[in-house]
Amino acid sequence: MLGGEAANTAYALRSWGAEVVLASNGIGEDTEGDFLRTELASRGIEPIIDHLVRTTRTPVCEVFVDNAGQRTMIGFGFSDMESTVDPIRLPYRKGQWFTVEPNMVQAARSALLLAHKAGMRIYTMDMVKEGDPVPTGCYCQTSTDWAGVRGDTASNVAWLRRFVEKHDCFAILTDGANGFVAGSRDVRIQHYVPFQVDRPGVDSTGAGMSFEQGCCSDSI
Repeated sequence: MLGGEAANTAYALRSWGAEVVLASNGIGEDTEGDFLRTELASRGIEPIIDHLVRTTRTPVCEVFVDNAGQRTMIGFGFSDMESTVDPIRLPYRKGQWFTVEPNMVQAARSALLLAHKAGMRIYTMDMVKEGDPVPTGCYCQTSTDWAGVRGDTASNVAWLRRFVEKHDCFAILTDGANGFVAGSRDVRIQHYVPFQVDRPGVDSTGAGMSFEQGCCSDSI
């Protein structure tokens, strides 16, 4: 399937009528790379890549879901992945959304700072490591895969409060079937239960990305 986070976000926003620019990791000259290029083209998305990284295989992720709905993800090729995008060359447009995730580490951090300087609206995904920039007033989303404690609402509220106080942002911490906690200095930090549907869930893989995409969709 098409992935990962950035491609999924770009596709969702594109399908809702938004103009998108995707700055992706390298896509190799292999079966997986051919598949990704075809999938992106069929969705009207042309990734910005300054050069093809000719590795033995395109970085891919295998997702395994057990009978309880818990997932395990195993990535291949990411530790050797080179930065394929020059942050200076990206189109920064004042007032529009800039979403970013940390796979390309320093390139992602530099691009985020340039987008903020240009007056863009910032939405980060899993940018919670020491050294990740968090501009004042931005939106930050992560999950209990990276922060807080899975299934422990009190710990998640406490983590979010510390994060918000440190960075003065609006933060969201998702916790799978347990919903999410969210808030800022001006919006009371609290727990939100999942929306109830009249059919059983099949697989929550990608739900956090869909949540992120919906939050950015008011720019359309």
